[in-house]
Amino acid sequence: MKKVSQVIKVEPLDYAPNFKDFGPDKILAASGILTMKNKDFAKTLEQIDDKTLKGFHNEATRRGHASLTTSVNYYFWIEGSRIIDFYFSSFPFGSYLVFSSRRIEIETENLVIPDSIENSKFKNEYEEICKRMVDLYHRIEEETSSKDHARRVLPIGFVSKLFFNLPLQAILGIIKEVKEDERRKDPVLPKELWEIAKLVEQNIKANTSYLADALLNITYNTNYPHPNLFNSDTDFQKPYTKILLKDENLGKLLNDVKNKLRVETGNPKDRIKESSRVWKEFVENIQDKILIEARITGSLSIWNDIKRHRSVRQKVESIYHATERCLENWDENNFYMPQVENSELREEIIDAYKEALEFYKKMVENGIEKRDAIYVIPHGINLGIRMFLDGYHIFDPFGFIGIRACTNTDHEIVAMVNKIINDLKKDLPETEHLLGPKCKLGFCPERNFCGVVKQFVRNYDENLHSIFQ
Repeated sequence: MKKVSQVIKVEPLDYAPNFKDFGPDKILAASGILTMKNKDFAKTLEQIDDKTLKGFHNEATRRGHASLTTSVNYYFWIEGSRIIDFYFSSFPFGSYLVFSSRRIEIETENLVIPDSIENSKFKNEYEEICKRMVDLYHRIEEETSSKDHARRVLPIGFVSKLFFNLPLQAILGIIKEVKEDERRKDPVLPKELWEIAKLVEQNIKANTSYLADALLNITYNTNYPHPNLFNSDTDFQKPYTKILLKDENLGKLLNDVKNKLRVETGNPKDRIKESSRVWKEFVENIQDKILIEARITGSLSIWNDIKRHRSVRQKVESIYHATERCLENWDENNFYMPQVENSELREEIIDAYKEALEFYKKMVENGIEKRDAIYVIPHGINLGIRMFLDGYHIFDPFGFIGIRACTNTDHEIVAMVNKIINDLKKDLPETEHLLGPKCKLGFCPERNFCGVVKQFVRNYDENLHSIFQ
């Protein structure tokens, strides 16, 4: 089992914009100057000296103009523990490709241990508990033939890798957030985030020093809020769906689009093109006509998927509060229970959850920082999650509900989305046949055909499935 510090890796891939021999500092300065002067771009770049460059960024960039700091993008490959996925891919203005525990088999050699635990009396017990969880993961996978069920018992402490692309403003916001946390009496962000942030800062200062210095010297963090698992949020409530905004013409719009979508004759490809046009026109019209609040209870595993819907405004209960809440009042409902028929295996899963939590408590009470102790917490712990869905995410075939109601999605998310759908149908009966997975578009775009599309298209021709692959 490797120490967390041994698996940390930051590989700078690229940054932009670049033009000829000019980098982002000069390109953004020239572009900013040319918002006030009608001059040639290339000549302006050549005429900018260090004094002008420094003066521009101290004057304009330090004001926090997003048009300057979001126009520079960085690309990194990062390796660490599961923590890097929870944190770095939570920022709404980035793009991410992440190591998937739904697809990759997790073995004991993938486990990691925080350095402080490696150097403590808890080392052996930590390793034994984590290895037992991996063994249990394999047995659940064998029983259920599903990594989705099995991965919930895995501890946070295993390796992860991700590609990320973020605007400079978001990266500098991360650096500020991590630095501010390190100055706290009781820091909550895991230490590996601090180590990674330092390596990222070195790289951006080497390539965009004027922009970086100007922004890092601003007291205020200009970053947009992100769903932060390591926050102080204690919000945990029973699930519900509430309509916050409903246009008076909503019912008519819903009935009108249903009438337009009822045409099921003609060439299949032409019909689907027409269906696509109708859906897009409808969603553009209804996007701001409805807003709902969805409070759900879900495992850490599904929150990690949900947070990637970057245009969905959301919040999440702190992992620390969730852990303490479970310790104060043990209840099986505080954890996701894999659907296993073997009663002995079920009891072992419950015991594993309890053991991990009690060990977390013991470490914290004996001097291990809670931000290190959480590496033993399993992915099955339930969190309070709060989301706000507008008309796009409710109705568009490729909005939140459309994507996450698909049976190829993690089964826990499908169940959660179906509850939201059923709640909406009770309050808005006109939504019948308009809520569901993306195949409501008129065809199944997935490789594996499940047949749900037949709920939306009578006499569906299954040969269509092969046409669109």
